[in-house]
Amino acid sequence: MSLTIDNFGYSGTLSPELVAFARRQFVNATLYKGRQRRREERFPMTVPVVGVAVDELNQPTSDPFEMITRDVGAKSIGLIHEDPMIHDRIAVHLEMGGADVDLVVVLKWRDALGPFYGSGGIYLERLERFPGHLVLHQH
Repeated sequence: MSLTIDNFGYSGTLSPELVAFARRQFVNATLYKGRQRRREERFPMTVPVVGVAVDELNQPTSDPFEMITRDVGAKSIGLIHEDPMIHDRIAVHLEMGGADVDLVVVLKWRDALGPFYGSGGIYLERLERFPGHLVLHQH
């Protein structure tokens, strides 16, 4: 079973254009058979996530914002979003296998990605709960 946005019953507010772009990125990544440049294996995955900028004490410093994963690894995550990422440290909330997962991510790169933006970083720690107000949509 592929882990795409359709499998998670997403009903948030991301633009249809961003969702379609993420789906194309997923298809292209799954078709790619060349050598990986990364040390860590990442798995193409398009799952909606909610993020919030956090400080060193994991307290929110921004309003929550929505993104889509591009790929996920054991130690890192790639994200696609509609606006440029100005934060260095974010908390992300995602649902994996029916479980809520809240992680702190230190972003290592940010760049334009087609008509949208991409960023990626390493997991710093797992949180007991998402910092700040989180509105989840029913699946």
